[in-house]
Amino acid sequence: ADASEPAEAAAAAALARWPHRFEIRAQLALARALRGQPAAEGLALLRSPNEDAGYYDVVQAIAVGDELLKRKRPDIARSWLEYAWRRDPWNSEAASALAEALHRTAGGEEAVAVLQRAIKRNPDNPLLWEDLAVQYCLLGDWGGATDCFRKSEEIAPYRYERLLKWAQAMVRLRQYSR
Repeated sequence: ADASEPAEAAAAAALARWPHRFEIRAQLALARALRGQPAAEGLALLRSPNEDAGYYDVVQAIAVGDELLKRKRPDIARSWLEYAWRRDPWNSEAASALAEALHRTAGGEEAVAVLQRAIKRNPDNPLLWEDLAVQYCLLGDWGGATDCFRKSEEIAPYRYERLLKWAQAMVRLRQYSR
């Protein structure tokens, strides 16, 4: 057996998680980002063969940014997510991911500002309220966090994920008794 077979199998498995026929460009952009290529070059790859790539570039920029966050590279993810949110300021997923990248690189105040702007555009999105609550928790603003979690509950009382997010924020702060 060839020594490259395990690598090929791993590559095939990774591609299977990216079902769109063009998503190989996103995989290539991610690999290049991890090797230090500037985000602008990867984003140009996503927009090719021409600038009018529809919404593909936004979706894939978020996917690349999320993957970079998972790999604990918020410094690199930030550029990808800023692009996605700049291109679609109504995209709650982009705002939430950008807030997380900002929290990890620039601090919570910038993350809060992004989420507050997103909520002004989309005030009935419980996910944004939950993510804002998490940011307030991480900043130690318990009153603000509680208010945001309650607002999320008011909008979508059936979403119990908010409780998990709250607990995860407390664990990040080592506030186990809370």
